[in-house]
Amino acid sequence: MDANVVQLAREMLLLGISLLTLFNPPSAMVAFATLASPYPRDVQGRMARRTAAFYAATILLVTWAGRPLLGVLGLSLPALRVAGGFVLLLAAIPMV
Repeated sequence: MDANVVQLAREMLLLGISLLTLFNPPSAMVAFATLASPYPRDVQGRMARRTAAFYAATILLVTWAGRPLLGVLGLSLPALRVAGGFVLLLAAIPMV
C-alpha cells in the first residue's frame, strides 16, 4: 500500500474515534494519545486543533439546527426520547 493511503486511513480512523467519543472527553484523550503517538508533535497539534474544530462545529450544528431538522423529518422530541429508550432497552437485554 502507498504510504499516503496508510497515513490517510490512520487520520480518518483518528477522526472517527474522536467523533465517536464526542461527549466523553477522558475516552477521547486516551484514544487520541494512543493513535497520535507515532506522529510528530506539530502534526499532533494540528490533529488536535482540527478535532476540536470538528467538535465545536458538530455541537453548534446540533444546537442550532437540531429542532428544525426534527421538524422537517416529522419527529417530535418525546418520540425521539421514546425511540432512544427502546434502543437502550435492546442494548441492555443481552447484558442480562
